[in-house]
Amino acid sequence: MAKKRMKRGGNIDFKRVTKMYFRLFEYLNIGSRLEIALKDGMLEIRQGWKESPESTFAITPETMDKLTYLFSECGVNRWKCYYKPVGYMVYDGEDWELKLEFNDGLVFKSVGSNAWPEQFDELKEGIVALFD
Repeated sequence: MAKKRMKRGGNIDFKRVTKMYFRLFEYLNIGSRLEIALKDGMLEIRQGWKESPESTFAITPETMDKLTYLFSECGVNRWKCYYKPVGYMVYDGEDWELKLEFNDGLVFKSVGSNAWPEQFDELKEGIVALFD
């Protein structure tokens, strides 16, 4: 059964998020790979290549509040479904994906290839900073 997509502009409250997957990959720079996954109340962060160690953190109510604030400040709820370059082709570069699943079955997904929403870097750096 297909999951129903969350309407753009809706509030992203991490107390309702059951899973998150955030991935960034640069084709010719494998050391820049970043994967962040939230499931079963644990957040896993992996940077670099697949063999790099994974850091795992328990998600507290305080962390959920900080993530809710960060996502709000970065305007994630208004991100489009898909970002791509306009007016030119790119055959390598960088792609990314953000997927959130909520406890009511709704899904928020935004992906891109060589194009990003405003405040993308702030979100990425903000998540990592929360767990440094």
